[in-house]
This record gives sequence, C-alpha cells and structure tokens, in this order.
Amino acid sequence: MIKKTLALLLLAGLIIYFVVGVVQDRLERNELIPADDLGTEVPFDEFGGADLEQGALAPDFSLETLSGDSVKLSDYRGQKVVLNFWASWCEPCKKEMPEMQNFYESLPEGADVEILAVNLTDKDDGLDKIQEFVEEYEMTFPVPLDESGNVSETYGVLAIPTTFLIDEEGRLQTQIRGPVDEEMLRELTAG
Repeated sequence: MIKKTLALLLLAGLIIYFVVGVVQDRLERNELIPADDLGTEVPFDEFGGADLEQGALAPDFSLETLSGDSVKLSDYRGQKVVLNFWASWCEPCKKEMPEMQNFYESLPEGADVEILAVNLTDKDDGLDKIQEFVEEYEMTFPVPLDESGNVSETYGVLAIPTTFLIDEEGRLQTQIRGPVDEEMLRELTAG
C-alpha cells in the first residue's frame, strides 16, 4: 500500500513538473498568443495561477522604473489604471505598444487614467533591450521593472501581453489576454 501511494505521488509530481515546464517554455517563446490576434477578455478564474477575483482589491506592489523612480500601484487610487505586462521580445507586445501610446497621448488633460506597463524583466533580454524597446515605441507612460517576477506571479501572468483594468477604487475589473488596441482601451476606460 505504501509503495502504491509513493508511486502515485511520484507520478503526480512528474506530471505537474512536465505541465509547468511546458507552460514556462511557451511563455518564454510567447507561443500562447498569436501576434495577429486581438486580446480577449478572460474570466479571473480561468487560465492562470493567481487567486484574483473581479471586484477585489488589486494586489499592491512597488517597483522601480528604468529611470529609477519608484512606482506603487496604490498611489494611483482615484484613477483608472491600465496594468499591462509585456517583454521586449514579445511580438504581440510590439503590436500593441503603438496603440497604447496613441491612446495615452490622446487622453484629455486631467483624465483620471494611467497606464502602468510592467516589464517582465526576469524573463526579458536585459535592460539595454528594454530601454531600446521603450525608445523605439516612444513610450511615455511609466514602465515598472518586475525584476524578481513576483508581480507577474501574483497576477497569474502566464501569457503576454496580459492587461488588467483597475478602477478608481483600486479594484480589478477586467483581464485581457493578448494585445489591446486603442479602441479597446477607450471602451475599457469609458464611463
């Protein structure tokens, strides 16, 4: 009986190890989301390891930006926050960044909307590549660096780009897997 139990535990461990390895490999190669598809809204309890719920307070974090500034999510209470996760090698991220920048530049003065584009620094190709990406796409919104991967893990990010809309009270409203465009961002932040 003990041998059977140990064998089953070993088998379960190997299966879990294999599945996690495949998901991580696909994330690193960004195979989960085709570059030509637009993102889709995904329920919070689907596809991901985080225990996030719609309407719950977004997990707070504090990260440093490329310029050395500190960004703390809770400092943006009173504003809608478009929380985006990306990497410089990600083709769908390259597709969405000009759309995000156009949206950001078109916001009227005093709009209560902010974009935080969190770079998956622990999975990216170095700070030089990240800086090149930011310059190439002329990104003017804050770019926090998730150097440890803790924030992306907290948010259950298994595919990039992934975007969350957080309301003025700091509550999670929407989760989108795949690239967003300017029109989608307008719809998400309207009202």
